[in-house]
Amino acid sequence: MEFIRASDINKNNFDDFFIWDGKEHYDRAIDLQKGIITVGFHFTNWEYCGMVIRMAWNDVVAIARPMKNPFVEEWVKKKTGDAGMEIILHRNAVRAGLRR
Repeated sequence: MEFIRASDINKNNFDDFFIWDGKEHYDRAIDLQKGIITVGFHFTNWEYCGMVIRMAWNDVVAIARPMKNPFVEEWVKKKTGDAGMEIILHRNAVRAGLRR
């Protein structure tokens, strides 16, 4: 439930909350104007990962399945939306991904 504290994290302090491993690879891809695909699992808090990437590089799209609880789904959508993250439902991922 760390995601509850998401509003405490911003562009000026996110390095205080996270340890970056391999950030230089992202930086290099961005410098080369290349896209990046990151595959993550729920062994970590993927919402945080997306928020921090959004704060560092300004463009993140996540592909996810909707949660079974519609109230939690709406709450997470609001939190990720407030952080600037776009969530694409898994059933729309291929078509939406090709448009980007």
